[in-house]
Amino acid sequence: MTDIVKLDVGGTVFKTSKSTLTKFDGFFRTMFETPIPITKDESGAIFIDRDPKHFRLILNFMRDGHVDLPNVSEDVKEIQKEAQYYLLEGLVELCQKHQKPDELEYPDKFRYITSDEEMFDLTYMPKKPVIVFFGPMQSDGAIPYPASVNLLEFQKNYASKIDIFIRLGNDKGWYFKGYANGRTFFKDSKYDGNIMYLEVVEEMVARDDSGAIFIDRSPKHFDLILNFLRDGHVVLPNVPEDVEEIQKEAEYYLLDGLVELCKNNQYPNKLRFMKSYEELMGLTYRPKKPVLVIFGPISKHGNVNYQWDFNLLEFQRKYASKVEIYIKLENDIGWYYSGYVNKKQFTGNLFNKSIIGGVMQNHTKYLEEAVQQMISLPH
Repeated sequence: MTDIVKLDVGGTVFKTSKSTLTKFDGFFRTMFETPIPITKDESGAIFIDRDPKHFRLILNFMRDGHVDLPNVSEDVKEIQKEAQYYLLEGLVELCQKHQKPDELEYPDKFRYITSDEEMFDLTYMPKKPVIVFFGPMQSDGAIPYPASVNLLEFQKNYASKIDIFIRLGNDKGWYFKGYANGRTFFKDSKYDGNIMYLEVVEEMVARDDSGAIFIDRSPKHFDLILNFLRDGHVVLPNVPEDVEEIQKEAEYYLLDGLVELCKNNQYPNKLRFMKSYEELMGLTYRPKKPVLVIFGPISKHGNVNYQWDFNLLEFQRKYASKVEIYIKLENDIGWYYSGYVNKKQFTGNLFNKSIIGGVMQNHTKYLEEAVQQMISLPH
């Protein structure tokens, strides 16, 4: 029993083992293996002055070396800050990979260079190709953006391949420069609308010695990626791990159709559960695809009273291609559903009773009608 450790994290007490806390290099291994003083509360628990909100997840990472992160980006950022405090490099890296870069998460947001020092740091031997659009600024601070050029569209199309910045203040009109592999491309070239869209990517993406465009990705599933680009559809393998890998590649290549195909293929035999109301909000606030959340009761002992005359998996398989389906378990509440699409919400009891064949039975007629209505709405 001497291996058990009590931690008071911001007023919440957690119990774990010393072996768990010292499994990875970091805050706790340093605490236990060096003679630094340890602060304890009145009960003898080691006191840590941090928010306890995500500490259960921190502990799970230290136990297993991996955790499933929430889909709410704000939560992931908070977890990353906690991981940095506890010096858990593996969890920091996991959070970084889970979050989209700003240029992908906010494709409608420009990034500006404001000094010569910043210009040098961003363009001298960059790890990723960089394009800087130089534009004029008038004496009153007004910016005459080019009317014939859609910079936002360019940013959205190529942000995954090229870092894109704007620098204001010249009096030459709009022009651009590209920086990659120790070279400067398109020096002082005029931006000629759509003509540059393809040329810039072809020239800025690094090429190998033979002149082929080099892409630093695994080639394992690239034949399938190419077939999807040719035909708009592919038959996915029956191995879930392969489908997950293909989805990651599709996300990298910004192939929304293939990402959707992978998601629909990935979950027909697996129920997806929501663990928190933060996750619920993140998934249902203005969703791109209709979302159906089925709420069900769970006892204080963790038992779930499933309704066995309703096949959740069969329902999932039937609608997974058109509706994102999740389950959220709550205490002392019966089964009901909420659907979310295009700022509309549909709510009702999951089961209704009617006499069918002379026998009173549960049915989900109204649930099916709500789902059909959700699918029919524009989104």
